[in-house]
Parts: sequence; C-alpha cells; structure tokens
Amino acid sequence: MPDGAVLFAPAEETYFGLNETGACIWENLAPVRTTIDEVCAEVVKRFPGAEPTQVREDVRQLIKELVEGGLVESS
Repeated sequence: MPDGAVLFAPAEETYFGLNETGACIWENLAPVRTTIDEVCAEVVKRFPGAEPTQVREDVRQLIKELVEGGLVESS
C-alpha cells in the first residue's frame, strides 16, 4: 500500500495496520537489516526530517508491538 501496510497474524487471526513509517520499519527488519541501528538509519534516510532519537524510540516500540502480536520473533 502506498501509505502503509496491513499485516495479518494467522495464529491470533488479527490484522495489524501500519502507517508509512511503520511500513518502512517492517520492510527493513531482518533479514534485510540485522540491527536496530541499521533499521533506524533507513528510516531517517527515507524521512530526513525525522529526529533520530524519536526514530529509535518508535522502532523499538513497533518491534515490541509486533513481538507481542506474534508477527515477529525477538532475537
């Protein structure tokens, strides 16, 4: 989707909506990028006006929500 993404967690049969920033984070999770620093750098590259400290907080929060929703595994 041009302005975000919709994820489906089959185990819970729930949908998870992402805005454009969330979709960028999702697209850059492993195996595309292997560290949070790499994911954050890609988000800042795509959204140059974003504050790096806020980006890091947002990336961590989204990953936490994705883990809790069963959409990704923490490593």
